[in-house]
Amino acid sequence: MIKKFLPRSLFGRFLLIILLPNIIVQLVAVYIFYERHWSGVSKHMATALAGDIAFIVKTINDDALQRDKVLKIAGENMYLDLNFYKNRKIDESKIDISEKFGNFTSVLKSRIKNKFVMYHLDERLNIGIDIQLDKGVLKVGISKKRVANPTTYIFVMWMTGTAIIFVVISILFMRNQVRSISEVANAADKFGKGQDCGTFKPTGATEVRQVAHAFIEMRDRIRRHIEQRTEMLAGVSHDLRTPLTRIKLQLAMMSRSKEIQELEEDITEMEKMIQGYLDFAKGKERVIDSSVNISDLLRSIVSGYRKHHKNIELKVKAGAVMHINSNAFRRVITNILDNALRYGDKVEISVGTSEKNMIIMVDDNGQGIPADKRELAFKPFYRLDKSRHLESGSTGLGLAIAKDIVVGYSGNISLDESPMGGLRVVIKLPL
Repeated sequence: MIKKFLPRSLFGRFLLIILLPNIIVQLVAVYIFYERHWSGVSKHMATALAGDIAFIVKTINDDALQRDKVLKIAGENMYLDLNFYKNRKIDESKIDISEKFGNFTSVLKSRIKNKFVMYHLDERLNIGIDIQLDKGVLKVGISKKRVANPTTYIFVMWMTGTAIIFVVISILFMRNQVRSISEVANAADKFGKGQDCGTFKPTGATEVRQVAHAFIEMRDRIRRHIEQRTEMLAGVSHDLRTPLTRIKLQLAMMSRSKEIQELEEDITEMEKMIQGYLDFAKGKERVIDSSVNISDLLRSIVSGYRKHHKNIELKVKAGAVMHINSNAFRRVITNILDNALRYGDKVEISVGTSEKNMIIMVDDNGQGIPADKRELAFKPFYRLDKSRHLESGSTGLGLAIAKDIVVGYSGNISLDESPMGGLRVVIKLPL
């Protein structure tokens, strides 16, 4: 359940690792400081101040003769601004702010039974308290700092500010580390698609550089391996053509017979197989990509087949321009169409797009392929029906070459049952 809310990117997870503990520490620190420490200090200050005011009220209320002397001494030693006005009543029209200072107000009410009103005394928001006595009104002026200390907010702001600075600095360092990992990931993705990933210099932490160096070494080994196998396959296939050509010439110079005709057919079959091997080798070669309009390319391919009176219908629901190699993609479509026309006489191509992919479906009315053998059809040189393929001239490489090219562009090719009764080939390429 928690995984659904976790960031998927490495940068997001790094940020969460830094932010979450930082926020928890801030909240705990504020709680301990304010609730356990500063709240107690504030209550102590409110109790002491209320006690001073209660002492003055009771003293001057009980001994009117010593009033002025008490007010003078108290004002000098208790840091209070005290004034007494005879025969007055408190002004209840003033805006009462006692609710803003709940602790002090509740303590003061418990110490004195006299009616009082609390208000802002000046622009600095110092507090004035008018207390109703028996023979007049006692006005008390108090500094706001003695009731509510603003350092609490300063402390919270200071902690929050330092935390923000810390997070910003951490983000800057994290971006550099994540950038190094992203470069390796992008290079690996391009290499996996058969594109030129170029050269990049490993940067970042030691572990990231180790990964980058390991990828570069792996890339070079894979390239050498592919080049060696491709060169070997192309060389062998090319060299086989020379003796086959000599045999074919010798057969042509001999008198015609049934046996000679069968040998010529076998040689033709071998030439087709060799050409298939060469095509498969070419599919492994690195190619240069360009922007290609898929719909226009399909129309061009279908137009070529129609000139040979092939029954192919093209339905374009939505097209797109993709960065691919046009010759390689043309080979994919022609291999699929050749396979479809080999076993059926009607083919339908439909092109559309989903949210993330371009989808091309090729349907035919042939005999199809059983569900348990569809994956085997993509294996190089694999023949589902050897006798049938020999008659039709197939080498078993058409779908293998098509899949190799499609997968090289991070796409997917699959086989399914067609509504037309034959085989459906589905190609999905990321947009």
